[in-house]
Amino acid sequence: MNQAALFPCGVSLAATWNKDLLFQVGQHLAEEVKARSAQVLLAPTVCLHRGPLGGRNFESFSEDPYLTGKLAASYIKGLQEKGVAATIKRKFSLRLALYPRLTFFRLRRQ
Repeated sequence: MNQAALFPCGVSLAATWNKDLLFQVGQHLAEEVKARSAQVLLAPTVCLHRGPLGGRNFESFSEDPYLTGKLAASYIKGLQEKGVAATIKRKFSLRLALYPRLTFFRLRRQ
């Protein structure tokens, strides 16, 4: 039987504002990755919350880019210290797909 650790979602971890905690989570997740003979973790998700109806906001850390950046950096440092690579996930392309006219208009005006 395979066992796995369970961690709170991104927004719950971010609510602590604790960079050291995110570093420790990264280290523990690195051990989980190694236990499955992998070298890369497809995380963290660093999308900024744009609205409460985003649907998957719980995966990301925060709507604040400064806080998200600091917490993601600690998380990744924890992974890397144990020899595991991180691939930051973001959903920017999805946002462009939802609002192509607005994006095109904004880009043209600049």
